[in-house]
Amino acid sequence: MQVFIGEYTIGGGLASTPLASLPQSLLAEGTAMHHAICEDASRCARVVTTIDSRLPHRMDPAIQTIPVDASDELIPQWLAASADCDAAILIAPESDRLLYKLVAAFRGFGRNVIAPNANFIDATTDKLQLSERLLAANVPHPISFGPRQTPQESTATEWILKPNDGCGSLEVQRFGSFTQADNQRRRRSGDWIIQAYHPGQAVSIAAIVTPSAIHWLPACLQKIESPCFTYHGGQSPLPEALADRAERLAAAALDAVFDRSSRSNDSSSQVGYVGVDLILADDPRDDVVIEINPRLTTSYVGVRHLMKSNLAATMLGLDAAPPILDPSVSAVRWDAAGRADISPGDSASCHRTQTEVSRSQ
Repeated sequence: MQVFIGEYTIGGGLASTPLASLPQSLLAEGTAMHHAICEDASRCARVVTTIDSRLPHRMDPAIQTIPVDASDELIPQWLAASADCDAAILIAPESDRLLYKLVAAFRGFGRNVIAPNANFIDATTDKLQLSERLLAANVPHPISFGPRQTPQESTATEWILKPNDGCGSLEVQRFGSFTQADNQRRRRSGDWIIQAYHPGQAVSIAAIVTPSAIHWLPACLQKIESPCFTYHGGQSPLPEALADRAERLAAAALDAVFDRSSRSNDSSSQVGYVGVDLILADDPRDDVVIEINPRLTTSYVGVRHLMKSNLAATMLGLDAAPPILDPSVSAVRWDAAGRADISPGDSASCHRTQTEVSRSQ
């Protein structure tokens, strides 16, 4: 099998942007995800990927890397690079519908993209639409207001301003009142929403979704620094009680968005890696879903070290068995650049190991 892996930030999406203007947080996270998924996929398939040659990368020589041309459009270059591939995994920001457009273009040319269908990507990329769907399904979620909406009665004492199609924590801010958040929104161009702030522990959990099953992966604690919500990495696994809360809430969120009728008979049904961001409160009754990511998320760089299974093989349909944990690893901590600190399990040696971005398994 030959697979194309396209990651927007390091794979050419920013090739025409001056180096000094590159968004460093997205670049670090994107590079970490790209290296991790390419390494895992290369252990079960031949991998083709594109690279912005200005940026540092440490790809295995067995992986075919194609430099992008900054003067040309990205989509045609990705389509050309993937022409002889059996499948494609695309990682891109939701901003400006980039992920939606890339997946649509690949499917329009008959490419087998390991990604959710268009309805799912659309519903999760538009945060206001997602909010309405979650609340309509009685899934706990912060009350949210679009540009022309005024606040209803709420017990919230703080509010979040975020882009309606934002990626990660980029440009997310917290304010002490709705009025402050709204005043800041009025000063900005683009589509912004205001959400009630919910205190608690930021948690993420991902699943690999196939037409026949949803395979939940270990939940992760997210290290996020307020007030600008800068992502600094994560750790996993969580205590069992917290992990169970995260999985139940995330499952309800996916159930609210999935078009179940299309899962078995639609060639572009919900297949692939999906991440859910949550806040777990002191009182479980106050837990909320924050958003759903219809693509690989940064937590992949850490969670993969907990698994005996090759998650890329599961995504590509090369391993039909449910993913299983690696008993030789008890815990993993990682930073935003993908550097992981791996704690051995009972069957491993007693020392801790450091790894850059990924580890051969």
